[in-house]
Amino acid sequence: MTPTTEKISVTSLKVGDRVFLARSGSWDTRFSPGTVDHITPSGMVDVRFGLGPKGSTDIKPIRFRTNGQRLGSEAYRDWYIDTLPFEQRRALLEQEDRTRTAVAAFHSIKVQGGINLRWGREGLMQELDRLQGLIDAARKVVEEI
Repeated sequence: MTPTTEKISVTSLKVGDRVFLARSGSWDTRFSPGTVDHITPSGMVDVRFGLGPKGSTDIKPIRFRTNGQRLGSEAYRDWYIDTLPFEQRRALLEQEDRTRTAVAAFHSIKVQGGINLRWGREGLMQELDRLQGLIDAARKVVEEI
């Protein structure tokens, strides 16, 4: 996927728009989908977690300032509105999931129980065939990224 510089502005959001809420952690950033629930006259935005027309109705909406930061929080690791358009972030997250699947396929490529001299030619060939099958499966997953 080709990176793009397209960004959204919190002030351009409308009620019903889908957004991703982001939260930075020590190692990575977590993303959760949300739906714009309300916009105040001063431009603050209320977002509900979830993708339904009203988001998740069992969780109170979170209010965000016009800069996208959560209202009442100065914490580095608190929720903020992601600046990438919803579909673009979703595509990037799906690509990341496919990459994780490919990495897991690589981790599955291991000699079973260690090579043993008693396997002989036939046993070694069987293990090579098994490993080649795992390599072929991993290659197919990588090609899908």
